[in-house]
Amino acid sequence: MQVQFQLKDINTVAQQILDLCDAKGVVALHGEMGAGKTTLAVTLCKLLKVTEQPSSPTYTIANEYEGLWKNNPIVIYHMDWYRLKDEEAVITSGIHDLLSEANVFSIVEWSSVAPNLLPSNTLQFQLEVIDEETRLIKLI
Repeated sequence: MQVQFQLKDINTVAQQILDLCDAKGVVALHGEMGAGKTTLAVTLCKLLKVTEQPSSPTYTIANEYEGLWKNNPIVIYHMDWYRLKDEEAVITSGIHDLLSEANVFSIVEWSSVAPNLLPSNTLQFQLEVIDEETRLIKLI
């Protein structure tokens, strides 16, 4: 998967990601600051019918939401490892354990802090800024 898109069309890209992974497992989002990782994660949550307002977990490290996928309840974890300095910090925080829970969909921003903690079947996406309104997303 490689798609160039306008930010106004991010719902389409998010839906493609959900269809690809069937809203299961782990999706890791890579990209520079401002590339749209959080915007994409929030859009994924909205498409999964999260009723509360999804927000960046930069300070909380992980947010948990309840949503729906194909009319079935789903738990969504949105994680941001930016403030964790290394793999040991991720392990100490305990949030890596959330990645192995069954019937859960996890979105991880800044997973490059501890890439070895991601499950082997993680779908990893690179977001690149083309211009102010245009992004390129690649499955890596």
